[in-house]
Amino acid sequence: MIGPLLKDDELDDLDFDEARSLVHTCDMALRLLEPFRTFVEEDERRNRVQPGHRPIAATLTEQRRMDPAIAEVVSKAFYKGTLRTEERRARAAVEEAPPFVHLGAMPVVVDFPHVSSTGRSDALERSRPRWHNPSEVAAVIDVLRQVRAREGSEQPSLAILTPYKVQAKKLHERLDALRRQELKHLDDFKAIRSNGDFIGTVDSFQGGEADLMILSLVRNNAMAGGRALGFLRDSRRMNVALSRAKSQLILVGSLDFLRETVRGVNPDNETHDLSFLTEVVAAITALRDTTRNGLPLASFLKPDALRQRV
Repeated sequence: MIGPLLKDDELDDLDFDEARSLVHTCDMALRLLEPFRTFVEEDERRNRVQPGHRPIAATLTEQRRMDPAIAEVVSKAFYKGTLRTEERRARAAVEEAPPFVHLGAMPVVVDFPHVSSTGRSDALERSRPRWHNPSEVAAVIDVLRQVRAREGSEQPSLAILTPYKVQAKKLHERLDALRRQELKHLDDFKAIRSNGDFIGTVDSFQGGEADLMILSLVRNNAMAGGRALGFLRDSRRMNVALSRAKSQLILVGSLDFLRETVRGVNPDNETHDLSFLTEVVAAITALRDTTRNGLPLASFLKPDALRQRV
């Protein structure tokens, strides 16, 4: 109920009336959340100082939805490493194949360079009409060209998510243009909505899940501070974005942009509001050196290399 009130537009991209309405709506959502936050914080305080206190709140420490590798990223970034995968789910990740296959090496990260390292004078993202990233749209389509439903398995579900409405619209347009021919094989996947739609914003997908999820992060610019990150600076919404995949999460974006932007805000690497992004990048990078059934848990592929595989 509260999630949809937390809009995904950027205030500096709205006219005055839209911005005023957005601030009011988000303020209302935060005020609705405040009683729950107060209860939990007071409960945690009493747990620390009163040995016999009977708690009224508890933090989820075991999950059954995500592949353990995805859960590890979520755990380190948002739960201080306390989130664990239920034993049967962990065993299934080793013993059971996911209900989809891919042609060639399917990356966990389609990793774009930080725009500042490319010599470009403009950002890879675009702010008119509002936030979108054409390069990431093309990369998402390249990924979709390589996925297939596994024969003999239950129909896999597919979600393509992004923080921004215009990026979702651009993905819709491109996918619709290719759906009847080049991407006809996507008919074998279950859509996230009853109308056959695979694409949505992160805010619209709260509470949802999919076997295969592709997440387009959009932001990649030379600015500094929270404004450079936009939606990506919100830890609660990023938690939703990264934790919806059941079998495989594919990130399309720039980890260097995340790393360098946070470093610019916090050069001394102290704990602060954006520390979760540093943890996300570190956790995904560490998975490259961990294997399961002889294969790395994470792989990185540059967009040009991905295109060559198509």
